[in-house]
Amino acid sequence: NCMSLWTLLRALETELGDTANLLEMAHIDVLDYLYPEATIENKNYIWVPFRGYCYIFITEQKHWSEASTTCVAHGGMLASIEDSSEQKFLEINLRTFQDGYTSFWIGLFKKQYKEEWLWVDRTAMGYTNWAEGQPFNMSFGLRTGEISTSDGTWKDIEIWDYRPYICKTPKVVRL
Repeated sequence: NCMSLWTLLRALETELGDTANLLEMAHIDVLDYLYPEATIENKNYIWVPFRGYCYIFITEQKHWSEASTTCVAHGGMLASIEDSSEQKFLEINLRTFQDGYTSFWIGLFKKQYKEEWLWVDRTAMGYTNWAEGQPFNMSFGLRTGEISTSDGTWKDIEIWDYRPYICKTPKVVRL
């Protein structure tokens, strides 16, 4: 009968509305869990997950060594880039900063009188994405790496320049 069908539909509509509200609250909780905030230099930043790591793009400009120290203080290191998938992930995220920043520090460095570039965790580079004519190995002193916000290429640069930076940390499962 039409009346009992109408009553049933109204009850289902109410139940679906309640379920939708619960799902929306759960969605917010999941976002807070997946993208926790970190306060660095009195600003809030969001950790962005990718594979087994979380990344944070910090716009406070520092020398490379200061940026590295800040990453360590927050449980990570300046970002290393292991393959083209990770490179693409960083490029996509860096596009949002293109208007205000030309490049970010990454965890690449080369010691004085050495030819080998290493990541801050002391692993050798496997994957590379150097800009044309890079790295510029003719200079003396500690050299470091930056990633371009416009095309994602890497450049060899002096440690004393100021840049925003990318920290990377292993993903931690909260209990």
